[in-house]
Amino acid sequence: MVKDLAVAVFGRRMLATHSLSGKIGNANKESQPKPPLDPTKVELIIDTVLKKFPSTPRKFIRAALREKMNDEHKLLTRFLHSIFRF
Repeated sequence: MVKDLAVAVFGRRMLATHSLSGKIGNANKESQPKPPLDPTKVELIIDTVLKKFPSTPRKFIRAALREKMNDEHKLLTRFLHSIFRF
């Protein structure tokens, strides 16, 4: 449900090119951070899931969002590599 809502609200391209917080991760300190998703829309997704499944911890919902964003980023990267392969 979380992943479907994320695609419906943000679209696959935005999920692939943005992050939840906009902060630099520990793995790539030298790289530029991705821009954050709209926090209002993120909260809307979380609230919608909590209405349907009230006992779900918020951190699990955010983890599912991050997982979807990572999946979309991988798909976009693979697609671009297949197009621009020399």
